[in-house]
Amino acid sequence: MMMQLVTRRTGILAAATSRTVQKVQREVIAESLLVDAGMISLASRRKMGDGPFTDAMHVKKNKFVEEWNGRREITEQSFEVNPKNLPALLVFCVLIPYGIYSSTRNELIRKGDPRHKRSGLA
Repeated sequence: MMMQLVTRRTGILAAATSRTVQKVQREVIAESLLVDAGMISLASRRKMGDGPFTDAMHVKKNKFVEEWNGRREITEQSFEVNPKNLPALLVFCVLIPYGIYSSTRNELIRKGDPRHKRSGLA
């Protein structure tokens, strides 16, 4: 809302947009004139995406890659906590973060760091 108000009042966006539109229109007109004159064939025109590949390549999808991507998208829906993966969850989600926290806190206390003193816990 605020950005629209600023651009409306200053006219910055309108000027930039109109210049871009005019440039694109000039390019399209020049290209169509060259195509009409026979100087550029339709095959040599730029393709969408400006890449060397076309839809005519008929790329065959790898079913294993597609399945992997599908599983990645629904991991949070298919994940279950069971006795088999519970120890790993506890180690990586509780013990390791707490170990890093406590060692960092102990170091701050030991060195007399001002961040610990200002925290109100010292």
